[in-house]
Amino acid sequence: MLRSFLLSGGYDKEKLRVDVDVRLRWGAEELEVDLLCEDPFLVGEVKTYLGGEEVDGEVEKLLEKKKRLEEIYGKRVEYLVFAVGNTDKSVAEKLRGIADRENILLFVGRVSG
Repeated sequence: MLRSFLLSGGYDKEKLRVDVDVRLRWGAEELEVDLLCEDPFLVGEVKTYLGGEEVDGEVEKLLEKKKRLEEIYGKRVEYLVFAVGNTDKSVAEKLRGIADRENILLFVGRVSG
């Protein structure tokens, strides 16, 4: 879905490379990023399941990674992505609200309840 979205935006499929499970050094820290693409500059977080109590913390982690990667790369993130495979209806609704507010590209798989 993400690749299709980017290709429909006119990005060259030969040059498009989204890396998965990337580890970067940032100062004394190691930064783990689920999805990273340098052109377009994309940062993403992927969860197989997300419960209600985890939503705010997981989104906050993504926003912090965005901030750190903008510092590391010296450029602005074009696409911020959050993908969750399974969740319940209330969490999906909360995620949609946060995604709209924070300009996050949201992918939600199976929604129960």
